[in-house]
Amino acid sequence: MKTSEQIPNLSRFNLSPFPDILSQSNVDDVFIDILGEIVGMGEITERKYAGHSTKLLDIQLRDLSETIIECTLWENHAEDVHSYMKNNKTGPVILIGSLMRTKKFNGKISVQNSRFSTKLFLNEEDIDEISEFKKG
Repeated sequence: MKTSEQIPNLSRFNLSPFPDILSQSNVDDVFIDILGEIVGMGEITERKYAGHSTKLLDIQLRDLSETIIECTLWENHAEDVHSYMKNNKTGPVILIGSLMRTKKFNGKISVQNSRFSTKLFLNEEDIDEISEFKKG
C-alpha cells in the first residue's frame, strides 16, 4: 500500500489544445477536456430535438494560442453559463469543460456538452488550470 505522499498529484483534466481539436479529421463524438476564455455568446434559443423542445446556447472560446472554437451548450449548462455571464460582467470568464463532445457538422468542427457526463467550471480560482490561464 502507498502512503498519500507516494501517490502522484495528477491533473484533474486532460486539456486538448484548440488547434489540435480543429485539425482532426475524424472527431465526431470524441470526449475531451477544454479550457478557454468565453469571448462571444449568443442568446438562449429553443430547438426541437427528438420531439422535445430543448434550450441551447452558442458561445465562442479562445485559448492561449488565440485560437477560437465554437461551443454549443444544451439545457442546464446553457442556462447556467448564460446566467453567469449576465451577472458577472467584470474581467474575463474562463471555462473548463470536462468531458465535452467534439462534433463535425457541415465540415465545421465544434464542441458541445454531453447530456450526462460534462462538468463545467467557470472562473474557479481554486482550479490551478484556470488560475494559470488568467496569468497568460
